[in-house]
Amino acid sequence: MKIKTLVSKDIKSLMGDQTSYYYIPDYQRPYTWDDGNITDFWEDITKAYENKDDDYFLGSFILIESPTFRGFEIVDGQQRLTTITIFLAVLRDYFNEKGENEIAGKIQSEFINKDNKFRLYTRTEDKVSFEKTVLAGIGSLDNYQQSKIRKQFKNAIKCFQDLINLKRELLGMNPSQFVDYIKSVYEYLLNEVIVITVLTEDLASAYTIFETINQRGKDLAVEDLLKNYLLKKLLDEINKHNKENPNSQKDFEDEKQAMLSIWRKIENSGVDLEGSLNYHRTALLGTNPKKDLFKEITNYIRDYSVDV
Repeated sequence: MKIKTLVSKDIKSLMGDQTSYYYIPDYQRPYTWDDGNITDFWEDITKAYENKDDDYFLGSFILIESPTFRGFEIVDGQQRLTTITIFLAVLRDYFNEKGENEIAGKIQSEFINKDNKFRLYTRTEDKVSFEKTVLAGIGSLDNYQQSKIRKQFKNAIKCFQDLINLKRELLGMNPSQFVDYIKSVYEYLLNEVIVITVLTEDLASAYTIFETINQRGKDLAVEDLLKNYLLKKLLDEINKHNKENPNSQKDFEDEKQAMLSIWRKIENSGVDLEGSLNYHRTALLGTNPKKDLFKEITNYIRDYSVDV
């Protein structure tokens, strides 16, 4: 396992550095944060600001440097990074509406689109609508409810807008005072919200770190862990094949897309994949699954050298 760098960053650096360009690969699951997740995000940051906490830790991001993209592939952290981007877009349009054009322009030109390149590129199926509705520029959120973006994106935008309005009512400030309050929250987000970025040299190392982190306390679905584990195994098998058969090279990207095409069909079928894995395991072995189904499956693959 190779860790290239492990760095603590504030959001200003995460989203505003010269190299701060990210893309979400197609194998990642869609954006899934709901109103509860968005509310927790908002309340954690506003409470930390109001309590004058020195900083607030948002979590870790596992990244792979991509020479072709000239940025970073996100292996873990795409939900949070997408949420940060949506929040910044909501703040951008809020400040513009309140006459704070300089701040609105800075958010757009520094943290959303720098040098005619977006800071975040979503999965292919969401890319065009997300860019047009969220990233395009000041005021692009005006008609988000009528746009073709995923409903989870719409819910996140509306939730942030509603939370800002609710906060104004709760604080009972006059309009000018509340704009200053939101400015302070924005500055706190940029300078005091901290993340850890883990940059790895290759996909195999990234998946190993991803698996380790998500098996130690994070609640991630078995199917998400399993998908990434299988992709790591696929990469290992292709590297082994290419080493042993230099005249018959296999392309990992082609093999990966073939696997993900099948996986997406399963995801879109509405099948409860984790439930199906549980039922299959019980029928096959005649015993109920243990607590950690993912660990059982991966141990089975390792122990019996199941080809991937």
